[in-house]
This record gives sequence, C-alpha cells and structure tokens, in this order.
Amino acid sequence: MRRIWIYIFSILFVAFISYLAILAKKYEPKYRVENLVIINNHIIPTEVLLEFIKVTDKETLKGLTADVILDRIEKYPYVKKVEGVFVDTITYKVMIEEVTPFFMAVTNLGKFIVTRERKILPEDTRLRILDLPVFTVSRNLDRADLNIDNKIFSTSFKSFENIYEVDRALFGMISEMNIDDQNNLSLYLSQPRGKIIAGNELDKLRSLHLSEFWKQVILNSSDEYEYIDLRFLDQIVVKKLNNS
Repeated sequence: MRRIWIYIFSILFVAFISYLAILAKKYEPKYRVENLVIINNHIIPTEVLLEFIKVTDKETLKGLTADVILDRIEKYPYVKKVEGVFVDTITYKVMIEEVTPFFMAVTNLGKFIVTRERKILPEDTRLRILDLPVFTVSRNLDRADLNIDNKIFSTSFKSFENIYEVDRALFGMISEMNIDDQNNLSLYLSQPRGKIIAGNELDKLRSLHLSEFWKQVILNSSDEYEYIDLRFLDQIVVKKLNNS
C-alpha cells in the first residue's frame, strides 16, 4: 500500500513540475528588437553600420533577430569583435571592438588601410580615420599582392612596427614611406622636413639609431635635412639642406 502511495505521489509531483514549466514558458518575457543601441564604435559611424546591416527604419529593424544583427555587424571589415545584450525586452545593445588602423597604402589598385591586426582593408572615406602615415607603392600590383605576407607589405609593416615600438613620438612624425622597384625604403618626416634612406628594411637597430638621432640632434636644432641615411653599419650619414 505504501508503495502505491509513493508511486502516486511521484506521478503527481512530476505533473506539477511539468505544469510549472509550461506556465513559466507561457509568461516568460518575449524579447524582440525594436530599439538598437550601438556603442564603442569610434571610427565607424553608426549610420554606416546601419546601412551595412540593411536597417533603414523601425520596420526593417523589427524584421531582424538579435543573432542576425550580430552576425551582420561582425562581417563589417573594420569590426574586430562584437557582443550584444538585451537591456530590456525591446532594446538591444551592441558593443563593438574595432580594428586598429596602422597606416594607409596607396597603390595602383586604390587606397587601403593596413591595421595592427595585419589586415589590408579597402579605404572607406566615411570612416573617422585621421593622421595615418602613408605607404606609397610605385610598382603595379595584382589583387593577389594585397596580402600582408607579400614581401612589399610585410616589409612596410615590420618597418613601421619597429619605429612604433621604439619611439611612438617619432612614429607620429613619419608622414610617408615609399618603396622603389629594388625594394629600397625611403621615409619622410613631416617636421622637420627630411628624407630618411633606410635600405631594404627599417629594422629594430636602425630604428633605435634614428630615435637617438631624433632625440639628441633633431629636437635640439632648427636644421632641416636633405636626407638622413641609415644604410651604414653603426653610423648615420646626414646631409643638411643647402649644406653637406
């Protein structure tokens, strides 16, 4: 008899739990996207992202789920990472992490932004990207050459990276880098005006030499230079403007 009561009680208990689950499901909040808030997008204007994910008004927004919104935003080239959360049942907040622009590459195929994440992205003039050094490639490139592992881009990236890591203030004074048909690099200071001859690569040692010359000589004089030649071992050859 006791076993029968235990059996009946077990059935009733399971039925009660199932009823509570159904009831909870019935009355749980219904999340839908009617308002979209995008934050931490410093270089990408919100309207650019909305255009990219094909949201033109409230009605087109209502037709998208949160997962679809995240998936579309994550595909924008200048977005590195994206997360989202409902702040209430109808407002969805998206947190953006953007790539970090490093320098601009000017080629026969157009202008591209090279990022610290080693991506080469087509320039989008709608973005808020300012004051990048410019890398100019004189030779003609194919689409297949737009790869950070390509010799031209790997050399330019490593050269800029060496200056950046050694002396960020000096990096901020580099306005342009050129590469010729023999893969020789030339850089240009924006202030004071001057050409830097680097050879095939501006390696870490040459960057250190340039930084020391910058701090000890350039910043303490008003001279301008026709060129600063870093190609020689353990020395810098300098020619001042209108002088030798």
